[in-house]
Amino acid sequence: MSRVVTLFYILYCLVLSPKLGLLYTPFLLLFYAVSRAFCNYAGPDATVPWALAFHFIAWFAQIVGHYVFEGKSPAFMDSLFQSLLAAPIVIWLEVVFSLGFMPETKARLQRARVVAKARKAVAKN
Repeated sequence: MSRVVTLFYILYCLVLSPKLGLLYTPFLLLFYAVSRAFCNYAGPDATVPWALAFHFIAWFAQIVGHYVFEGKSPAFMDSLFQSLLAAPIVIWLEVVFSLGFMPETKARLQRARVVAKARKAVAKN
């Protein structure tokens, strides 16, 4: 099942943005390989509690981090789709941008963000 999910997510990223997907695919394959190695080493009975613990800690940290540091609710409160598929890609975009890749996409997204903020400000008044 994990192989199917990994391949689906790779295809999803490649369809969404071929360049971004190509940059993300090696990391997704590495994450898959590490998780399979852990499962093979520890066995399925030991892996499930660890996976659940990591998920619980990550979701808890996300909720606390968003409420405490940003003052708003995390994305998964609005949409499960957004939190499972879109949010990791947004984080990956930030990594790619910080490494200097895809500057034209970064500039386009920053312009769109400014326009969205301006529209929101006009709508409030």
